[in-house]
Amino acid sequence: MFMLLFHNIGLQTCFASNADFHSSPSVIKPLLTPSLVISCSLKHTAASSTGSLVGRGVSYSNIDTLTSLVIVKDGHAHIAKVSSGSSAELLVRNGSITAVGHILGNNGYLNLTWDFPTADQVGHFACQANGVDSQSHNATVVESLRVTAASPTMDDIVSHIHGNALLVRAQQDEILKLKAEISDLKKNDSQLVDRMTHVETGVSYCGASSTWHVGGGRRVKVATITFSRSYSSPPVVQLAPKYLNVKVNHQTWYSLDIVEVDTKGFKFTCDAYIAPQAQLDGLGVSWMSVPQ
Repeated sequence: MFMLLFHNIGLQTCFASNADFHSSPSVIKPLLTPSLVISCSLKHTAASSTGSLVGRGVSYSNIDTLTSLVIVKDGHAHIAKVSSGSSAELLVRNGSITAVGHILGNNGYLNLTWDFPTADQVGHFACQANGVDSQSHNATVVESLRVTAASPTMDDIVSHIHGNALLVRAQQDEILKLKAEISDLKKNDSQLVDRMTHVETGVSYCGASSTWHVGGGRRVKVATITFSRSYSSPPVVQLAPKYLNVKVNHQTWYSLDIVEVDTKGFKFTCDAYIAPQAQLDGLGVSWMSVPQ
């Protein structure tokens, strides 16, 4: 009698964690390359395993909770790190490097940027992701890369000098433009202050009403005033009597009226009754002009 033993073959899907580590560029020309960016992050990919469901397990590496990302150079120099609950931190003193990063759950990133990298940035770099797996065991994933250097060619140097010359010219043009704008602003401010503080005053003498023009039952004199300098727009003009001479026991009636104002001056009238007993022996008028 024979017995047949069957094993069930199945397909199980799991997730594996990997460090995503790359540099831009991977080859630098010291002091000529504008910037070097190294990016370290954690990614999760699906992995499948085929095998017996009876008497056989599946092992895989997975980080459920990411606790830190660290970038190390040449196996011993810790450059920067970022931990859950804290921002990116530089572990070396170098004014030309900046670090940014963030961790949330099982995702995170750490980016380093060097401005005009030097030969000191050439070497092996490692991205180390630390955390715990679904079984609360410590888990670490490491990925590495190499940054190399190339000697600049004469064309590289000429191109760099040409680019700097263009940049300097553009900056000089911008400086000239800004200087012209500042000059215009100062001029406008000066003109505005001048306009707002341009106040003129004076006194005009209409004299005796017996010398004024007769018409419509009254005597009228038109006085014309010219400003010492023109206004940018017609100002506001105010009139007031300066002095008044009247004979004893005579009636007193007069009026002062502005009839025309422009940027260069204004006209006003002195007006009185024509009756002999209402004549004025003298009338002086004060005036003041102010910007609107």
